[in-house]
Amino acid sequence: QDGRALQMAAPHLCADKEVVLAAVSSHGPALKYASVGLQGDCDVAVAAVAQDYRSLAHATDDLRADRTAMLKVIRRDGRALKFASRELRDDEEVVSAATSKP
Repeated sequence: QDGRALQMAAPHLCADKEVVLAAVSSHGPALKYASVGLQGDCDVAVAAVAQDYRSLAHATDDLRADRTAMLKVIRRDGRALKFASRELRDDEEVVSAATSKP
């Protein structure tokens, strides 16, 4: 399936976690069309980043400032550190997670 179709989906589908997970798993940037609630969901963010780390640009500021969530995301793809909050980019453990190989 093509996750880009999420941009044309009804609002209730953009708020359905299963639908959004399927969409971002095939096209990470589809996170842009997810509901705000799901743009801040750690599971959805990890799935999106697994497909394309740049998808994190569409995550909420709260998620990008959440240390626990960002550690999960960054362990999936260290390049996502670029989208972490300034505070987390200064956090030694977070930076270490981004630069460590799995």
